[in-house]
Amino acid sequence: MAIPRFRIPDRFEIIERLEVNDKLASFIVKVDHGLAVIQEFLDEMETAGRGGLLVLHGPAGVGKSTLLGTVHLFLDGVGRKVFGISPDESIPDALENLPEHTKNERLRIVVIKGREALGNKSRAELETALHAINQFIRTEDGARTLIAWPCTTDDMRLELVTIARQVGGTALLGARNDAVPYSGPPKEKYVSIAKNMIETLNDGMTLSNLGFSELRAETIAQESPIIGEFLLKLAREAKRNRDTLVNRLPEKDWYQLWVVVVAGNDVSGEVHELTHGAGYSLDIDRLLQTTDGNVAKNLRPYSEKLGMLSAGMEAKLVHVASATAMAALVDYADASDARDKTFFDEVKIQTKFKGEGESRLKASALARALDRKPVTTQQRGPKATATPEFEKLTEFAKDNDRILNRILGRGLQQCGLIQSFVDEQTVGVEQKRRSDLLCTTSLGPVRLEFMWRKEINRATIAEYVLEKLAAYGRTIGYLNGTTV
Repeated sequence: MAIPRFRIPDRFEIIERLEVNDKLASFIVKVDHGLAVIQEFLDEMETAGRGGLLVLHGPAGVGKSTLLGTVHLFLDGVGRKVFGISPDESIPDALENLPEHTKNERLRIVVIKGREALGNKSRAELETALHAINQFIRTEDGARTLIAWPCTTDDMRLELVTIARQVGGTALLGARNDAVPYSGPPKEKYVSIAKNMIETLNDGMTLSNLGFSELRAETIAQESPIIGEFLLKLAREAKRNRDTLVNRLPEKDWYQLWVVVVAGNDVSGEVHELTHGAGYSLDIDRLLQTTDGNVAKNLRPYSEKLGMLSAGMEAKLVHVASATAMAALVDYADASDARDKTFFDEVKIQTKFKGEGESRLKASALARALDRKPVTTQQRGPKATATPEFEKLTEFAKDNDRILNRILGRGLQQCGLIQSFVDEQTVGVEQKRRSDLLCTTSLGPVRLEFMWRKEINRATIAEYVLEKLAAYGRTIGYLNGTTV
């Protein structure tokens, strides 16, 4: 099954492995009570001229690692890199081998990892570690270093605080002379965190693409005491939603669904507004907001199922310029093919397009989508309008679009953009549909639906796309009419 995977990490360590540091600001929220503590330590350290030890206490999954790993996003002068001391490292040795401070860095954070519960740690081991920390923060190299020791259990918290007070007193634990409780981000921010994370880590996906309504996500948030549990529940339910869709169609019959808009006016901007991410993927929420047509009205209550269907089918919306279409038709219509005779008899396209079919097709958004290349930046310029020549072509398409679609399929194949194609291929059992083109590509079957229009606007595109997607959903039994 080629259905796309998704990522909803419930731990910061997993996010770190994804190497998305440049994108953290898009989904990490400011937690005031946690940052206030870091700022308090920073002020005290700068005044006293020494480092500090922060014993950060809270349940697993509350966001302790996230707080420590993203302080630099919110406080000036905090080092971007957080140094971790792994469970199998000696804390005294690790502190001795820390690199020098970065120039102009007011504060660097070192996190003691994998020692959040007491477990088999002896008091002697903890004493050795805390003595080393106490000595280190008094050195010139440790004066701007905050050692953070996250813990999840009360016994570990009490043991650390008791020994730290004996070893260094307030000079080690700071003016608080105690552990700092941490509760993570407020619950009312859970859903917005998830939405932004899903979009950032999954090429623009939305909650609806994972089968969630806003209300369902809010319900899960209210049932989750900590952010980590909320994200884990989302991931589990999203997988169940995906599996429900996958089981509707045998793997051998799976396909991608792309709508190709061929219009006389330039609608590249409109198409861009109805897609998300870098892969021309449908933005279901935007599609449903764009039009008040009957199809959209009927489908709005089931936006999460439609979003899941869109993600599962890798549904895309692509624009092909009228000049590109006309050049391809001129170059790839076959006079020896009796099926193209009507095209030659009724459609007269200017010979200025002769010889441009291949270059224009290969430069098109459709070619980029087939090659799995990202969306390019929209070029600004005067908007194109429909020409009489293209208007005549769209009149021909009303009754003969199969001919035009087949010629374009031939062009895509001869340009090496697809391996083969068949036109008017059926799909479904109880409700059958015919795709304009079923194309074989290196990354699986793609069903193309062509929208030939003299001129078109965003609302009309949205209504057409929603109708096509819903119709395909009904053919596989995932949608029953407009109900679940």
